[in-house]
Amino acid sequence: MNMTGLYIAEIIGRLIYLKPGIADDIGDRMVGHSKGGNISTVHFLCVSRPGFGRVIETLEDDGKVHFKQHFAKFNGFDSTEYIEKGNGVTMEMLEKYYRSKIAGIPGIFIVKKEHLPLTLESPNLKNFMENCIKYPEKYLEGF
Repeated sequence: MNMTGLYIAEIIGRLIYLKPGIADDIGDRMVGHSKGGNISTVHFLCVSRPGFGRVIETLEDDGKVHFKQHFAKFNGFDSTEYIEKGNGVTMEMLEKYYRSKIAGIPGIFIVKKEHLPLTLESPNLKNFMENCIKYPEKYLEGF
């Protein structure tokens, strides 16, 4: 199944960052964030039906524009994805922004809070997004 998801994660390393981003496989993405000893925890996730990936990419791009002034600097260069925690943006603000954007878009669904947060130790992480689409009543809001 070819789907894309938009997530908001907390990345704990030397500093703590909030990171909105997209993924085709949330488990693989979390492994990538965890390289170098970082701890990645997903607190918000929406998934698309197959064929709606471009809509998710547009959501991510819109968020990058909206939150641009809050992105962290790494070695003097602006980040395009990481917001240092305590830098004026909270997890709640990010979630509210993306929920408002998603509200009117058919084919994009928000994962129920009871299935979050996700960590590398979460069961069935590899197939999590696929299971959300296969079993929407169990995983997704509004079903």
